[in-house]
Amino acid sequence: GVSALPPRLALGIGRRLGDLAYWVVYPKTRVALRQIATALGRSLTPSEQRAVIHRMYREFGQGMIEFLRLPRMVAEGRLEDLVAVDGEEFLRAAYAQGKGVLILTAHYGNFELLAAWFAAKGYQANLVTRRLRNGVLDRFWAAQRRRLKIRGIFKEQSVKAVIARLRRNEGMGYVLDQNMGLDQGVFVEFFGRPACTMTAVAVLAKRFGSPVVPVFISRDRRDPTRHRIVFE
Repeated sequence: GVSALPPRLALGIGRRLGDLAYWVVYPKTRVALRQIATALGRSLTPSEQRAVIHRMYREFGQGMIEFLRLPRMVAEGRLEDLVAVDGEEFLRAAYAQGKGVLILTAHYGNFELLAAWFAAKGYQANLVTRRLRNGVLDRFWAAQRRRLKIRGIFKEQSVKAVIARLRRNEGMGYVLDQNMGLDQGVFVEFFGRPACTMTAVAVLAKRFGSPVVPVFISRDRRDPTRHRIVFE
């Protein structure tokens, strides 16, 4: 499959898939266009807004292809070919406190590659996740994560399970940029509008003294086959 293709050719296929998705799921595209107009309408022209959303779909397509290629890359010990890392000392210092680590990230860049990096490096870290609505896709996604040794915990699992992992000095990874229900979030201002955001990270940090380590991954603009992970 795509895991045997040269990296740049595989990414080219991913970009074409993104081009296709832009039009195939156009109702979702319209939502994205409305959202970017609300957030950045004063700083970007309509054509620039469309270009941003189009690039987002292309990035998502590339990320999907990379996700399919990851098990082979990890098995062959070639993950270092994909990523450069800045600030890992902040993560190590957080684990050294012995209070568990709250890892804060977002749907930014190839976050599945970020999760695979944690697993490949041997960090005791769990990704807090939700089930996909499509059962077939959900099972495939879960199986692929198991192949990558990505440790997940579903949101519907008890808070006790999260607390137990923190007490074992494990990491809990939260992807924070999601709309929450009123029973799980608080409203804060986001681009001038109220948005209901997750409170779990703040509550756990305050209650258990667990350090919060923000981390983000982005694609290298000069070499799209590589990524940079930055811990803060």
